[in-house]
Amino acid sequence: MSMKSLSIIIPAYNVEKYLDEAVKPYLSLHEAEALEILIINDGSKDNTLEMALEYERQFPNLIKVINKENGGHGSTINTGVYHAQGKYFKVVDGDDWVDQQALENMLEKLSVLDSDMVVTGFQIVSEEIGEKEEIHIQGVEYGREYKFAEICNEIDYIRMHSIFFKSEIFKKNRIKLDENCFYVDVEHDILPLKWIKTVIFYDELFYQYRIGRPGQSVNFQAMIKNRENHFRVLKRISDYRKRNDFSLPVDCYIRNKILSLVNIQYSILFAMRTNKDSKRELIIFDRWLLEEEKDVYYD
Repeated sequence: MSMKSLSIIIPAYNVEKYLDEAVKPYLSLHEAEALEILIINDGSKDNTLEMALEYERQFPNLIKVINKENGGHGSTINTGVYHAQGKYFKVVDGDDWVDQQALENMLEKLSVLDSDMVVTGFQIVSEEIGEKEEIHIQGVEYGREYKFAEICNEIDYIRMHSIFFKSEIFKKNRIKLDENCFYVDVEHDILPLKWIKTVIFYDELFYQYRIGRPGQSVNFQAMIKNRENHFRVLKRISDYRKRNDFSLPVDCYIRNKILSLVNIQYSILFAMRTNKDSKRELIIFDRWLLEEEKDVYYD
């Protein structure tokens, strides 16, 4: 059996309302042999698992369902990467979907690529007002392979929605995201960078990112509630930067993301109602930042 070009990892928790839309683009591909779809059911309490199993029954050569106890977004990605047989993998959340034409185009490209990281544009789709915003990678030549260290500070931060990683980088280096924790998409984006040498960009709007869904973790009230998770991810990225000897451009790229996370953490803490607990948390965070990220603190 020839190696798959791409494994799509679909973290699925209570997404019965969205799963049909998420799976549909994969079902009528002209060339589906190079693709596998891994639906990771994360202990859903609705009909997500039953729906996923029915898809697996109908499309056994394309779709595989992995059922697990609830462990959060990071655990679904860890599980998906472990089972992935594709040369590349991409995470597409169960309440999002991909553009079918972009998928066809990228499968063709991935079959011959060898870059460590492949990056595309994506589209933000507002659930509430139905508006769409195209996000293109600016300042690069599409289809040209770059050394990551040479281009990383010429472009904006590359988000999970844009990224395809070589599966072997995660497998060989045993990269694991935090489990039972929100905001681990940052870990997905940053933790492989120690081993990412090459990157190539394409102007495909591959990922369709739904916003405005009730209960989304990027909702600001949710961020206040889950602020300890956000701090946990920030600390892990900070520690990762300190423990590894990065080239100056890559170190700067990671540092800029840490600065962004720090600003978000301050915003969260300042948005809380003024009481003893919030003041104490702010002091603890401020002290940590001064001790662990002095250059960021004074930026």
